[in-house]
Amino acid sequence: MMKPAIAALAALTACAGVVVPQAQAREKQTTVIQYNDLDLNRPSQVAELDRRLDEAVTTLCSRAENPTMDAFHARQRCLNQARTSAEEGRALALADTSQRQGSVNFEDTSS
Repeated sequence: MMKPAIAALAALTACAGVVVPQAQAREKQTTVIQYNDLDLNRPSQVAELDRRLDEAVTTLCSRAENPTMDAFHARQRCLNQARTSAEEGRALALADTSQRQGSVNFEDTSS
């Protein structure tokens, strides 16, 4: 039996990497975390969702190739915003565990 997928969307706007002038256009990145294989009624499966979200946040906010203080602070802002976004998506995913299959989406606006 195929269950419908739900999509939990949490928008994230973060500057990752090097700080750039405001006039420069920003590129959007969206990260999708699949959890349709997880039973979110089980604590071990919720822990797996958390692991996937943590991994995605770290990947989304990658380190700058030429680290500077501005790049460090931009990455910290990205990590904070991505974690907040992931927590919002997680809450939506857990809100209705009767329709537990789907994905968590969040996006990053990077320079």
